[in-house]
Amino acid sequence: MKGINTAIHELKGGLQDLVNNAKLPPAVLEVVFSDILTQLRLQSMQAVEYERKLESEEGDKKDGEDIQQD
Repeated sequence: MKGINTAIHELKGGLQDLVNNAKLPPAVLEVVFSDILTQLRLQSMQAVEYERKLESEEGDKKDGEDIQQD
């Protein structure tokens, strides 16, 4: 598995190549990246909601358990 710094470096390099090869005006690229950023924010929010739901369900399960003392 790659380290996070290597993955980020490679992602940036790939994006730079895509932008350069697209040969689109900056205004068009701005619209494209804005749409992508909006989608990423939505996915991030959904991931947080999902994690909170899992944590809540785990907490509910623990609330019903008896604590054994030896």
